[in-house]
Amino acid sequence: MSAIFNNPEMLRNARIQLRPGRAIAAVVICAAISLTAWYSFKSRPLVGYPFENESTRMFKFILMLQVVVLLIGGGIYELLSVHREKELNTFDYQRVTRLTSFELATGKLFGAPVLMYVIVACLMPIAFLGAILGHAPILLVVEAYLILFVGCVAFHALALLISISSGRGVSAIAILPFLILVGFTSVDLYTDPTNATVHQVNPFAAGAMFQSGMGHGVGWPIGRRRAADQSEEENRRCSGRHIAHHGRASTQE
Repeated sequence: MSAIFNNPEMLRNARIQLRPGRAIAAVVICAAISLTAWYSFKSRPLVGYPFENESTRMFKFILMLQVVVLLIGGGIYELLSVHREKELNTFDYQRVTRLTSFELATGKLFGAPVLMYVIVACLMPIAFLGAILGHAPILLVVEAYLILFVGCVAFHALALLISISSGRGVSAIAILPFLILVGFTSVDLYTDPTNATVHQVNPFAAGAMFQSGMGHGVGWPIGRRRAADQSEEENRRCSGRHIAHHGRASTQE
């Protein structure tokens, strides 16, 4: 892991992508999105929506937003990474440096979309808040983000391979098949069960798994305590109504 972060190619890409102005703008935009999502979903229970359901929906909304940012945004950065070097006539110079092919590939694989990783990290607090308030199972949340990151890295590797194989001046053409592949593996064709296997390759499967797996696994400690308090309060109310009903029946007799 330290070899990846100490990779000169990755550090070079990180310096390019994480310039102060660009990084600050990304953080501010993520903060605005988080506040807007929190206010929007928090105000819905006031008009009759259950708060826990809205918290779960907020978590899924942020999760899908993270998938779009990392998968599509990061994939486009990967498609343009080697292509940009070819246009500047610097790719051949990189190949004759002391960097091995593995170091050069991993540096571009994780370095080109580093800004997208920062955006995903900035959206983590509001996502975890929605998961906690929505009583989402911990293991399910971990599995969802594992699918997100592993799936995105797989698609990024494919995009990097396309970028290496394509010639000069075809960057826009290379983006189109990548987006078609993402769209094909993201669509649920309920009438065709064979598409389920293809769909699970896509990071969007994290949201589908979260939806189908709700209610299983170990919940967050705060969520468990809140659920227990609500259950105890509901039991007290039922007991009070039961005692009141028997009291009225005894008085009438």
